[in-house]
Amino acid sequence: MDIQSISEMIDTDWLRNLSNNYLHEKGIVTNWSCNSIGAVDKNFVTGGVYRISGTTEIDSGAQQSWSFILKVINPDPLRDGRRVDPSPFIGL
Repeated sequence: MDIQSISEMIDTDWLRNLSNNYLHEKGIVTNWSCNSIGAVDKNFVTGGVYRISGTTEIDSGAQQSWSFILKVINPDPLRDGRRVDPSPFIGL
């Protein structure tokens, strides 16, 4: 995957929830960006590693910075389509 594809797939509500949980504050994401941080040559397992960073304006009006790492895992083409729910593995 390329940065353009990743950026288009990222939901701003998802980012807002992540940043609010991370900052322990309620606010809105005012800007964000996505940059590749992994190897240029990806392998059959990894679709890329990306740093998503930005700022959130919290209720007091202050700007708080944050960043998250996103690792894209390619599905195994040999599996029969069963998927593992990733939610237990997503954490801050």
